[in-house]
Amino acid sequence: MYPNQATHVVPNRFPTIIVGMGATAFISNSAWVPNLRASNHFDIVGAVTNPKISDDRAWVAANAHLPQQWVLGDPEVLIKRALETYGPDNLLVCVTTPTPLHADQICLALELGVQNIASDKPLVTELAELRKIQSAMMPGTDVWISFNHRYNGPIFHLREMVARDPGKVASIQAGFLQEWLYGDPHCPQGDWRILHRLCGMLDIGSHAADLASFIAGCNIVSVMNGIVQSVGPFAIERGFSDCGSAEFEFANGITGSARYHQSLKGHADDIWVVVTMKDGTKHMWRMAFGPETVYVSNGNKADMDTISDWTPNLRGHASIFSPVVNAIFSSTPGGHIQGWPDYWRGLFTGIAGKMLRKQNHPVVPFLTQAMQVPVPGIEDAGINIAGYVAAHDRSALEGGAEVKIANVL
Repeated sequence: MYPNQATHVVPNRFPTIIVGMGATAFISNSAWVPNLRASNHFDIVGAVTNPKISDDRAWVAANAHLPQQWVLGDPEVLIKRALETYGPDNLLVCVTTPTPLHADQICLALELGVQNIASDKPLVTELAELRKIQSAMMPGTDVWISFNHRYNGPIFHLREMVARDPGKVASIQAGFLQEWLYGDPHCPQGDWRILHRLCGMLDIGSHAADLASFIAGCNIVSVMNGIVQSVGPFAIERGFSDCGSAEFEFANGITGSARYHQSLKGHADDIWVVVTMKDGTKHMWRMAFGPETVYVSNGNKADMDTISDWTPNLRGHASIFSPVVNAIFSSTPGGHIQGWPDYWRGLFTGIAGKMLRKQNHPVVPFLTQAMQVPVPGIEDAGINIAGYVAAHDRSALEGGAEVKIANVL
């Protein structure tokens, strides 16, 4: 046990190893490390750097305030040391490296006895990698995935709304629009992502599909009209997909769609979802328009890009939000705009709650609503999204044919 944790109602922070830190690392430096710490549930106790970059060890030790002996290029040595020091039920290993490396690093951690792993999204690039991880998992182990855009009041509100009466829902559409790959971004995260021909679908299309599925409250069962394209000049030059879309059906019978575009001028992190009811009313969340706002259409033909077609409902002010949603997302008062970092902290708070429940910690009866939210894991989001990517790709290769998820898994 982590020292004294068994005898105190107030839990200690969970010791955490970050696999994938370095001076040029994007996602670990911008999202994982600061927001794990800001959640107040995790202590960063060690880091694994790229063994081919000798200067990274000193840089990480200085910038992450870690002893040099806890910053190594060898994940096996560091994880073994952490397991011996803190115990397998307390340790969290976070895999923040490029997606093609996830499976090998997750499997190594599982083979060493790690019980709690969090991975950057998407979990894998190919179904074979998913099966490799599943084969390495033992009872009591968990692999969570950073689909962090779930964690805001509007998304939970839309999920509640669909769950109340799925029969009233006509469709759930989602999308993720960016411009960062219109040209060569000259950054490490661009260098490795464009090596996979499904770059855009893996990077942001997977996010859109997960968001729609989370709001639907169930997995995608079939995909049709898949399109995978290279549209921007850089994508055409390098031969990767920066643009695509597909339609799909959820297990509860609701239909949906997702689109992605990484070369669309004027868009940054423009992730959105629209729930259309059978009476024609539309309910929209769009991070670029207001990360804590649900927009309700003023008419059946509301245009997504025309703000005057929508009535804004800001969490904390609008009555449409339930007491449960407001309780989960009460860390910042309504009316004070939240954004991307808050979603990461929501994810990490949920993971901390899962770990405490796994331990049957004395604090469990007192956990806040925010620590009891659903967390995307390999058993649901991992399988769902890996299957979706494979089915979307096959549908595109087969001229838009319908592809059952069960037939690709």
